[in-house]
Amino acid sequence: MSVTLEFACLSLGVAVDQQTGSLSVFDVLEEMRAPQVPFQIPTLVISMIFLNHTGQKREGSFDMEVLDSEGNRIKIGQGQLSFPPSRKRMKAVLRMGAFPIHHFGEQKLFVKWQGEGVGFSGEQEFGFEAIQMPQVAQGSPQAQSSDETHH
Repeated sequence: MSVTLEFACLSLGVAVDQQTGSLSVFDVLEEMRAPQVPFQIPTLVISMIFLNHTGQKREGSFDMEVLDSEGNRIKIGQGQLSFPPSRKRMKAVLRMGAFPIHHFGEQKLFVKWQGEGVGFSGEQEFGFEAIQMPQVAQGSPQAQSSDETHH
């Protein structure tokens, strides 16, 4: 393979240091809790690091897909990948705003990439659980403690 995926992560936030190029990932997503569906995740981030083994200029594209509750893949985005000449490592940060969740249970996203030449294609699956949590009523009376003293 001339291009391989070294790192992939689904999170709620990421930062790339402009001086060092370091990637910092925040709030890795394993599960999301909500009282009801549908709901939206304000920002969902896919971070990937690719390694270009040849060091040659490479051009390609990617597609993002989500699995719906019936098991069908739905395309939700696309973009371009470009490795400049002599660049061996490339970071891809894909940010999605107001990401909708329509059902509880397992959520799956896919990123597929393809490019010119041999060895420049692949797919990465990302997943997390959407879990229903009971909704707590605001202002509900608190149970009185038995330790209270009355005068």
